Amino acid sequence: MARDIRELIGGDVALRRMGETSGGEYAGPCPFCPGGRDRFRVWPAHPSGRGRWWCRRCSASGDAIEYVRRRDGVSFAAACRTLNASSGQALRRRPVYSAPAVEEPADAWRTRADAFVEGCADALRGTEGRRTRDYLHERGVSDPAIRDGRLGFNVRERHEDKAMWGLEGGGDVWMPPGIVMPVVGARGALLGLRIRRVDGTPKYVCISGGVNALYGAHGLDSTRPGIMVEGAFDALVVYQAAGDLVTPVATLSTSGARRPRWFAALAQAPLLLLAFDADEAGQTASDYWRGVFPRARVWPPTAGDPSDMWMRDGDVGLRRWVCQGLGAAMEDDAIEPHCERLALCIASGVSIERAHALASAAREHQGQPKGRT
Repeated sequence: MARDIRELIGGDVALRRMGETSGGEYAGPCPFCPGGRDRFRVWPAHPSGRGRWWCRRCSASGDAIEYVRRRDGVSFAAACRTLNASSGQALRRRPVYSAPAVEEPADAWRTRADAFVEGCADALRGTEGRRTRDYLHERGVSDPAIRDGRLGFNVRERHEDKAMWGLEGGGDVWMPPGIVMPVVGARGALLGLRIRRVDGTPKYVCISGGVNALYGAHGLDSTRPGIMVEGAFDALVVYQAAGDLVTPVATLSTSGARRPRWFAALAQAPLLLLAFDADEAGQTASDYWRGVFPRARVWPPTAGDPSDMWMRDGDVGLRRWVCQGLGAAMEDDAIEPHCERLALCIASGVSIERAHALASAAREHQGQPKGRT
């Protein structure tokens, strides 16, 4: 933007430096809701690559463009003109991340984790995993999704020496009985292991030695929109119902995956839907991710979560909800349609690949050259 966000907002309200969070944090009264002296926060050097602001009371948030839109009651294009930036440039801008080196699981950890995952996958396919398979089917997770997600079943409680996993220190690695959900990265390399326990609390246990990862991030690219959910099961049911339209990813908790590495992965997607659980924690998570990606579209489930939606509406209803969310995002004047094939797949519900083929055929019929849309 042509103007620094601290200079822009500081012309309307008094800001004072409060700390070093996200490259420097400033506070002042909110221009949009009355009362308070420091509920409004500004980060000129936010990790997203552009200045950000957020009110802790009214939950308004955004970048410089969104600030001008709210303050002046104008359109996106008019706000861009006010900030001396063309709307075309602003629409196409992508955050630029300089992600630091990220700690990876030890080689010994991955070797042991791979063996554990394979053994649990075999158990899930066998007689001992029948009840667990039935449970997954009831939650909308089909056999192909189980296979693609490399899900497994840890039949009995295990305690293994940390040295077997390449970990230092005393104690052991605890693996309770439950559904094993691997988190994989590029080329299928394991980043983490999560177990949904058969009973007891906490419901989910992360195996020591893994990293704070974004489930499904290895599938993100520039050709498909992304949809962010909380749970792995939610991501799997969206994948099976609409995986040809969107790439589902899961934070695995409302505060998970908040790392520059995953910001960079998500920035590849042409559109991003935020579909966290329909509760207060889910709203808080959506507010956070809107702070990182201001053009992300909040699209909450019409039931508790996408898994609940599947149990009520099935694959057809879940797919329709995804298509409606993508359509709503593209109608927002802050978002430019990615390309004609994306618009076609939303309108008709066909896959990205099928939409691309139809668009190519239409251009050929009209005498236009083939190529990427």
